[in-house]
Amino acid sequence: MKSFLFSRSLWIYHYPAADCGGCKMEIETINRVFHDAMLPAPELVKNIRRADLLLITGMVNFSHVSQIKLLYSQAPRPIYVIAAGVCALDGGIFRESYSIAPPLERHIPVDIYIPGCPPRPEAIMDGVSKLLSKIKISEKQKKAKKNTRNA
Repeated sequence: MKSFLFSRSLWIYHYPAADCGGCKMEIETINRVFHDAMLPAPELVKNIRRADLLLITGMVNFSHVSQIKLLYSQAPRPIYVIAAGVCALDGGIFRESYSIAPPLERHIPVDIYIPGCPPRPEAIMDGVSKLLSKIKISEKQKKAKKNTRNA
């Protein structure tokens, strides 16, 4: 099981569903925010098989659901999922459209939701740090459970 809690930079695969490009511009600036906070800057990877995190932005319509499920199935385990932007959360202003799929968590497990239109780089950084805290806590619980079994 891989653990990347600041032992190296976080590797992110960004999947832009039907997005306007606003989220992508904000995601491209997160390296500067991480650098200012003196944390290892995340790296955007082009292959899901190298990713630690699947970052989904934009409106998820029915044609994207099968692609997202395929990406999720191809990703190494454990893979974490962040839905960023109001469109990824619930379809945004298009939520009443006939082509918007049900919420993302009905199709794949989502670990963190980051609201905003588009989400600010600081909000993305906060979401990633919350995810890392969540992972750290779950790893401690697994170690504690393993130690009680061995005792």
